[in-house]
Amino acid sequence: MNYMDYIDRGSKIKSCPKCGGTIIVSRLYMYSLNSCIGKRGKLLKKAKYCDDGPIDTMLASCENYYMKCDVHWNADEFIIDDESCFIDYKYSDRSDDI
Repeated sequence: MNYMDYIDRGSKIKSCPKCGGTIIVSRLYMYSLNSCIGKRGKLLKKAKYCDDGPIDTMLASCENYYMKCDVHWNADEFIIDDESCFIDYKYSDRSDDI
């Protein structure tokens, strides 16, 4: 299956299919806080923040997820296409069930 066939299976959406709220996309990154062991053998309070880069996964949810709306997407349930549009695979084929 090529890339365009995969996109055709989903639906391009602009807002939450249940409540109309904004979709929040979280791109996950890996960060670390590096501390040294001091001369006395204890972990020093001073630490250096290091950005270890992306972990190549995204999650998405409705902005109202924790209040009234339970709509969310795991990494394999949506993509962001070449035009930066949200393509939904989870709710696109069952809009009546939401």
